[in-house]
Amino acid sequence: MRHFLNACRNSCDGFLALLHERAFCQELLLLCVALPAAMLKGGLPALLAVLPWGLLVLAAEALNTGIEKTVDLVTSEWKPLAKTAKDAGSFACGAAIAAFIIVCVRTLLF
Repeated sequence: MRHFLNACRNSCDGFLALLHERAFCQELLLLCVALPAAMLKGGLPALLAVLPWGLLVLAAEALNTGIEKTVDLVTSEWKPLAKTAKDAGSFACGAAIAAFIIVCVRTLLF
């Protein structure tokens, strides 16, 4: 049980830290707009269609932020491998956002 409580505390700390990241806040705001819109459009089924994809966007952004912070901690020099790591994290966010937008358009417009 102690491990579970520590994991919950660490998750809360991570969420609070991510609230200082502009991209995370923008994506969180997008989710906060999409969820009520889905609920109004199609009720619980629409909400349940949109929610997992929005959470995927937030998870991708959290991982991307972790990659960026780790790379910045390891080196302040420009290195090709560091750029690749940051670019791959950025691509993951972009792909998750694209999937979220596709689901939102399908759910909210059709």
